Amino acid sequence: LSHAGIFVFTPDGTPVKLPAGSTAVDFAYAVSPATAGSAVGVLVNGMRKPMENRLAHGQVVDLITGPYADPPDSWLSAAHSGHARAHLKAAIASRKAEEAAALGRAAVAKALSGQGGAPGDSARQLRDMEDDGTAFSAARRLGFADLDALYEAVGLNQLSALGFLADLGIASSPA
Repeated sequence: LSHAGIFVFTPDGTPVKLPAGSTAVDFAYAVSPATAGSAVGVLVNGMRKPMENRLAHGQVVDLITGPYADPPDSWLSAAHSGHARAHLKAAIASRKAEEAAALGRAAVAKALSGQGGAPGDSARQLRDMEDDGTAFSAARRLGFADLDALYEAVGLNQLSALGFLADLGIASSPA
């Protein structure tokens, strides 16, 4: 074996080659990127260890899985393989985009409620505009591929909620 990597084994004896310094995070993505996000821990030679645990040549590694959850940001600093890092960066970026889109949608709903009307009307009005395609058409006019991209831009303060409503003809253009 050269200094270029280590071999660890799955419980059934399958060898898995990893870069030197790899952790259980790298192992999870090497074995199955689709289920790596379900990993909640690892057994190394039968002993429970955290996912950030550094692995050594010849160890038997068994993932402990649970319901799928987005991988924690800490896994990115624990990952040594490019394969694991690429998957983690994509998962973290996707999670941040979803969070920003949720904040943006909430900001649009709040701005809509500031335009008058009974409580609860703004949420219903926004849902109606999403359902009938009005909001999507406005998103496309503003250069966004879809509503998620528009809401993400609002959540990241790249577009104001009032600016979006102004494009819909609901609010006056922001100063």
